[in-house]
Amino acid sequence: MEPLAVLRNMLWFRHAEFLDADSIEALQKKKLGEIAKAASKTKYYRRLFKENSIRPSEIPENLDALPMTEKAHVRDNPELFIRSGLDMKSLSVMRTSGSTGMPTRVYQDRESQLYRHGVRYATDMSYGRSPAALYAHIYFSDFERNALLARTGLFPKLFLSVFDSEEKNIKMLRERRPNVVRSYPSVMSIIAKMNEVSDNPMKFKSVVCDSEVLTDEARKAMEESFSCPVYDHYGSMEASSVARECTDERSMHVESHSCIVEIVDGKGKPKKSGEGELVVTPLFNKAMPLLRYRIGDRASWGKECSCGRSTPVLKKMGGRNDDVIVLPSGRMRPGIAFYPVMSLTEIYSYQIIQERPDLLVFRYVPVEKDISDYLRKDLAKELRKACLGESISIEFERVSSIKRGRTGKINTIVSKIS
Repeated sequence: MEPLAVLRNMLWFRHAEFLDADSIEALQKKKLGEIAKAASKTKYYRRLFKENSIRPSEIPENLDALPMTEKAHVRDNPELFIRSGLDMKSLSVMRTSGSTGMPTRVYQDRESQLYRHGVRYATDMSYGRSPAALYAHIYFSDFERNALLARTGLFPKLFLSVFDSEEKNIKMLRERRPNVVRSYPSVMSIIAKMNEVSDNPMKFKSVVCDSEVLTDEARKAMEESFSCPVYDHYGSMEASSVARECTDERSMHVESHSCIVEIVDGKGKPKKSGEGELVVTPLFNKAMPLLRYRIGDRASWGKECSCGRSTPVLKKMGGRNDDVIVLPSGRMRPGIAFYPVMSLTEIYSYQIIQERPDLLVFRYVPVEKDISDYLRKDLAKELRKACLGESISIEFERVSSIKRGRTGKINTIVSKIS
């Protein structure tokens, strides 16, 4: 039944993105009521509702009366956000990249997981992914894996790791010839530069970028190199798909059937214009419901789009924008290849600074007094592995805090060379 559930979700999402505004509003209120009811069965929201004299049934009409949910609260005590009565062992766990501090654990049940898969397939199909054609995903983990769906032969996928060399990944792309490729802008930018000087440049039907800022310059370079359109998708581990570009006007439409997005001022009040903090309420994860979650990005509302979708449009998206590491040989490596501590609990936040082509400084804020020598050696090993065997010195610097950028994100990779 799992493949059918994924396909059913996918088809419904493809239909839902063209619902009229009234239908979307009614759908959001229905789903929000279900999420609020699930939230009332968690320790955190049960207390929050009581402190603010709000009943779960009032949330669909009065969501902004609730205080925002801080990422630090979810990060430090995720068990407070799990719906009572669930067996923790039955839930799958995902970890964020930690760009706002220590990685956050996000728990989900099987229903939520299948929902995420359906959203991903629907999104990629809008960019040309076919149920029969090969699709490539260059990422740090293969979280979309669905063995039962794979057995049907539908949606064949090539998973490539960002931790492998660009040469290895390009070789696989040339051999397998996927029609759509999804990855980070920094990864695809490096592959695009290597593709430009090839005697037999690769061409795709489309490239989809997510998780990092996609600049106009990077988009243009990739489109010229791969001879295809490049699309931007905005999502997070906590909320899955939040917004994505339409193929008509390249407007960043909110996925209103899956989440409620607010842009708020410094007091947490929704804004109708101007830039503000982006707050998200996912509408699908009843195992770990999150209401008015401070996702850590900034944005502003855009103009209505002529593509036929009635969902709101975001612009001026602010997120992580890591540098590229330039190795002693001159070869470039994407910053995401140097993310070694996604699952560690001993480090609160960190930043990797390239001082010289042969020197990386790992700055970190420990959870307790300091990290062990064993962990230092393990981290140094992982960082050198990301350098693909080139001679690199690793230094460690313990600090009390790491400065965040204007968007609230930590620029995890900073190169003084690139």
